[in-house]
Amino acid sequence: MFGEERLIVSTKAINYQHHYGFFNTPWKPEKFNKIYLAFRKTHEIENQTYGRVDFVTDDENGVHTMLYTTSIVVSEEEINKTIDKIDYLFVQENLSTFGLIHEN
Repeated sequence: MFGEERLIVSTKAINYQHHYGFFNTPWKPEKFNKIYLAFRKTHEIENQTYGRVDFVTDDENGVHTMLYTTSIVVSEEEINKTIDKIDYLFVQENLSTFGLIHEN
């Protein structure tokens, strides 16, 4: 099936939509207080590992709950780049919340 997966990740929610050329699903937000990202290997081709990303949060009892799993399989290298970008987003959010002092 032909399609595209769209994700918007912020420090408060992940929003996703699937686009099938002639049809778009509605944007679906999944809010969180804490988020964990995990690479889940699906297969390997010519020494290149491929898989999906799981977005996990804690429920009110501290139990891990799956928010979203990407539907498109991507190389581990590309997923790691994406995880690094999301991690950087949270670092920037913390710096803007708590400030940063530079001493010369």
